[in-house]
This record gives sequence, C-alpha cells and structure tokens, in this order.
Amino acid sequence: MIDLIKRHYWNKRGRNPTVYLLIDGTVLPKRGKDLPKVGLHYDTRTRGLRWGQKLVISSLKVGKLLLPWDFRTYVNKEKCKEDDFAKSTQQAAEMIREFNRSFPLDCNVVVAVDGGLCVKRVIEAADQAGFDLVGRVRRDRRLQDNRNLSKVNSGTVGKLKGINVPVQVVGRYMEGRREILISTDTTIGPVQVRRRMKRRWWAEKMNGELKSLGLEDCSCRGDYSVERWTGLVMLAFTLLATVRYEGSTDGWPSWSEVGERVAKALVRYGRWWEKSWLRRGLIHLKEKTPLFKPLLELIASRAYRDQLEAI
Repeated sequence: MIDLIKRHYWNKRGRNPTVYLLIDGTVLPKRGKDLPKVGLHYDTRTRGLRWGQKLVISSLKVGKLLLPWDFRTYVNKEKCKEDDFAKSTQQAAEMIREFNRSFPLDCNVVVAVDGGLCVKRVIEAADQAGFDLVGRVRRDRRLQDNRNLSKVNSGTVGKLKGINVPVQVVGRYMEGRREILISTDTTIGPVQVRRRMKRRWWAEKMNGELKSLGLEDCSCRGDYSVERWTGLVMLAFTLLATVRYEGSTDGWPSWSEVGERVAKALVRYGRWWEKSWLRRGLIHLKEKTPLFKPLLELIASRAYRDQLEAI
C-alpha cells in the first residue's frame, strides 16, 4: 500500500500530496441472534435501527488511490463481553492515534468524519496528532461565546463549547438543507473546507467496495470471526488494488478486468486448478466479479490460517 502511494504520488512536482484519513461507520445487516457482536445499530442508509454488526472503518484517499487502512468492531455496551468497552467515537480517536504512530510517510494529513464522529475526543485526537480535521456537526452546537453555529457566517473562527481547539465554521447546502461544517485548519477558505468535506464521500465508496467483495457475507459464529473476515476482505481488496494500480494513473483497468487478469495468472502459473477449493472459486468468478472468492480461498489456505491463529 505504501509503495503504491509513493510510486504514484510521492515527491511529485516538488511536494508531497495530502493524505485523507476517512473514518466512517457501517452496519452489516444480520438475521441470526446467535451470531457474535450483533445488536441494534443506527444505519444512515435506512435512517433507522437495523439488526446486525457494526464496523468503524478508516480508509486512505490519496489522489485517485482509495485503499482500506484499519477497522474496529463496535458492540453495544450491554452485549460487550470485553472489559474495556469502547464507544465508536473512542474507536475513531484510537485509529487516529494509531495512524499517527504507524504511517511512515511525512505529509499533510486531513481527517474527514461525519456528524456522529465529529465530537470532542475525535477532534482533540486529530489536533494532538498534528492533523487537520473536517467534519459535520449538529446545527444546535454553540461556540464558547454562546453563539449558535447555524446563526454565524461562513468563515467564522472560534472554539466550540467544551473544546479548546480553534475551528472555522462553514455552511453548505445538501439536498435543500443547510449543514454546518467545521475545520480545524483556520487558514483555508470556506470553499476549500467544502472541497475537503466532499472527499469524505469516498468513505461510503470504500464501504460499498468492501461489501461488494463479501464483507456482509460472514456467518461464522466464532468470537473473533468478524475481525478475521473483515481483515481478509481488506487484504483481498488491497491485493486487487495492487494489481489494478501497478501501471500509470492513466487508463487504470476496471475491477472486472483486474479479476480476469488475476484469475488467468493463478491458473496459468500456479496450477491452482488442481485445488478443488479454488476451482469452485473460479466458477464463482464467472458469475460475479471482481475476483474475491478465489483470492479469499487462496489467502485463507492452511498456512495462512495458521498464521492467523498465532495473531
């Protein structure tokens, strides 16, 4: 993943690119009550409660590259078996700190979050890491001087009540409704704040891509099956992205072409057709693209599962 970013965008035109860390929650609908870590969660797609598993996913957007980075499984407090229950906002703040520790490249990082995660602990985590943050907040939020955010002009700079971090307040209209955005970078203009917030939509795109690869298909009953399955899906997407982005940024192939290319390589060079599990996957590939089932079977082989058990 890091090699992809460096190859296509690093030190181009004498400067490094802006890396967007997109954090968003998504609900995986389930029916069974005995599945691990299920509960009622608010789903923004249906704007109501849904029974299922909830993930908080972070992904990277660098230029045209969109790649998964990290995730956490959120469990309702009454169903959490762990001693250290964490809210989704705590998980988001933890991923920001972890990204700050583990991302090896020196660059400008912008954290983009939606309304449910644009709270004190997430804003402070981004500020302490030295990252800029842009996000949507409720219209009834107030500044420390008691002014309502919905009443101030775009470009107003102040501090939100209870948060000692200066922010710029910007309004925008979405589907006929006025929304309130904030940015911890007070040196840019309202137009740039709106442009940065538009990139948060790619978090929804990332969730959709992962679901198309089978993120919602896990029906295992092990305590950590959700984490293992999600990790495999993210790994499969990253491997497919490596194949897709191996050339120049001009004329990248479609995901369907990527699936066909990887399938041919597996069959031509690996004699994988002798493995019944992969043959079943290749049959599945003829009906569905992009390639996931064969790749999942490949990386979930006995040796890989042994490694997972050790983690």
